[in-house]
Amino acid sequence: MIKHRLGQGFASHVYLAVDIATRRTLALKMYAKSKLTPMYQHQVFREIQIHARMRHEHIVKLFGAFEDSAAFYLVMEYAPGGDLYTHFKHSGGRYSEACVVRSILRPFLSALAYIHSLVRGSTVEGRGVEVTGWGLKGGCRGWAQRWLA
Repeated sequence: MIKHRLGQGFASHVYLAVDIATRRTLALKMYAKSKLTPMYQHQVFREIQIHARMRHEHIVKLFGAFEDSAAFYLVMEYAPGGDLYTHFKHSGGRYSEACVVRSILRPFLSALAYIHSLVRGSTVEGRGVEVTGWGLKGGCRGWAQRWLA
């Protein structure tokens, strides 16, 4: 059951959803096929292939993916911490250096090193690897503390 939209991009929307059978809160990312060129469709397939292999504490889990005639759907772990930009905006962009290192840089670099270990040796077809995501699993000022200590 879809609750509401969490965010959107050029060709995708991310929704807060609940699995009716398990009552688990999820994020549902939907790519509208009408907005995807063949190249972008290929990138969505690559996103699914790479994300399906990932198992890291600072990367949201991909539980499954499917498609219908209108869209591709990715069923992912919901990260209730919100997005980094919103937290910076609400705080006036002021965090201590220690907080930024502990809560943002360490987890990000840990996840990035993990992603690099998965795609190293893979063909990325001459394009840069883009690291994107919806949601924080933790952070400063009372956010869920799941970052590296």
